[in-house]
Amino acid sequence: MMAALSEHDSLAMQDAVTWNDLADHTFLVRREGMGSWLMAQALPYLEQHGGPPRIEHMIVGRDTLLADVVRRRAVALTSAATTSLSVPGVRLLPLAGNPVLLTFHALWSRQNHNPALQAFLTLIRTMKHLNASDAT
Repeated sequence: MMAALSEHDSLAMQDAVTWNDLADHTFLVRREGMGSWLMAQALPYLEQHGGPPRIEHMIVGRDTLLADVVRRRAVALTSAATTSLSVPGVRLLPLAGNPVLLTFHALWSRQNHNPALQAFLTLIRTMKHLNASDAT
């Protein structure tokens, strides 16, 4: 999980942020997609570091949400996959300390020969193998 912040936020100059750093921010959360789920994962950490956070649920796309992060100097939680996007004024920072590892589930049909999905599955198998090697 990563935090999307305005590049004008004082935290944006850091290499990473903590839950304590984010406790006083307003969180923008997409109603669709995984925004509400990400916020639910973060709530226990945020409540440990300052009580219930200010949360605004929005019915917008991811790009609009990130633009609102810049405009309102708020924060949005996202996955590391967002690092592939280039949104002017947004700085994506990892969470230091207790990172929240996200678990995803997918169904796959053996009849699906989409090259992009095949490459994705190969990456998952590689990462799974590397993580298993690190655990031993």
